[in-house]
Amino acid sequence: MQGFIRLMKVFKIGYKLRYPISIHGGTGDGKTHLLNFYVTCLLGDHFRCYTIDSGTTKEEFLDTMVKYAKEAKALDENDKETNNLDEKKNFHIVIDELNTCLFQAVIQELVLNRFSSQHPELSSIPSNILFATP
Repeated sequence: MQGFIRLMKVFKIGYKLRYPISIHGGTGDGKTHLLNFYVTCLLGDHFRCYTIDSGTTKEEFLDTMVKYAKEAKALDENDKETNNLDEKKNFHIVIDELNTCLFQAVIQELVLNRFSSQHPELSSIPSNILFATP
């Protein structure tokens, strides 16, 4: 239980500082499930998981990230319209199984630099998006 509480504190600090979170562990350890629980149940934020497999193309990935960015922007605008700035909701994107893809540099640019030179609609990532890679 103490390990779980320590992990939740690390998540909280990382997300508060807007750092991407990376979790390592064996297959089936529940990394994605833990992130989903933390984001939706404990934080009450929005959660999207994109699972990459060996057939996923860079274009498919980027098109999905554009869709998620539009959802996040709409969420942010809704928070502003309703003056819900004190309880602003974040939009968490988990990129799962990224070790199976051939375009890790594209993901790195998106997650760490918060833009993509590969897609014009991802020239800037909305500030309410937070990334995690289990």
